Amino acid sequence: MGQDPYLFTNKMYIMKKLFFALIFLPLIINSQNFKIKYEYEVPNGARIYYELKTNGEYSEFSNLMATESDKQNVTLYSNDKKFFVLKDLKDNLLISTDFLGRKRIIIKDSLNILNWQLVNNSNKTILGIECEMAKASFRGRNYIAYYNPNIKIQDGPWKFQGLPGLILEIYSEDDEYRYQAIEISKIPTFPVQKINYPKDNLYSWSSFKQLYINYVDNLISYFKTEKKETGFTDYYKINKPEIIHEKAQTGNGIEY
Repeated sequence: MGQDPYLFTNKMYIMKKLFFALIFLPLIINSQNFKIKYEYEVPNGARIYYELKTNGEYSEFSNLMATESDKQNVTLYSNDKKFFVLKDLKDNLLISTDFLGRKRIIIKDSLNILNWQLVNNSNKTILGIECEMAKASFRGRNYIAYYNPNIKIQDGPWKFQGLPGLILEIYSEDDEYRYQAIEISKIPTFPVQKINYPKDNLYSWSSFKQLYINYVDNLISYFKTEKKETGFTDYYKINKPEIIHEKAQTGNGIEY
């Protein structure tokens, strides 16, 4: 007997659909676009809100307080008051902002700066999502993170990334700094942007550190000069997650 032409055609159709599914399904999973709102808690108890938009290859992290409403977009590159972190995971590039007084500094950095240790059997549920624990040290502080391995995006708040899943919570072990996801949603599109800043406007991390140390030292010298006139003694303490000027960022700070 000859093969039923209908069954043959149907089998070919199913095989064709299966072939395309196997080829394109990983691409669909890996190209998911997410928007996550984080609550950031700092040592003085203040809470600041940030938003991460990511597609797994490129992400933008910025403070929501810089916008008057969700409908008003602030251009990251032109607003000199805007805080942001841009990550290009394919090119291993991180662009971030910092401030010296009121002057915004733009820093070019690398993404390969975190060595994560995965912790077994230490799960936590965040926004109804099961998350796993990991630990890492980063620029003077130890951190604990919770990530979801089913969201195949190696990204997270601020400069944190590199885990096998999206980071929904991370905090320093000294309990000074904490990012907690409070909203998460998929967005229809979030295209990959090419990060392109003029080299003259960028500082390397090492050059920024030296610039920051000099700025703090000059500030302390000014305070000491003022002290001679007033006779008052005080301490200058910097609250900053990355330890750059150790004397000014630990203990009571620097006496002047």
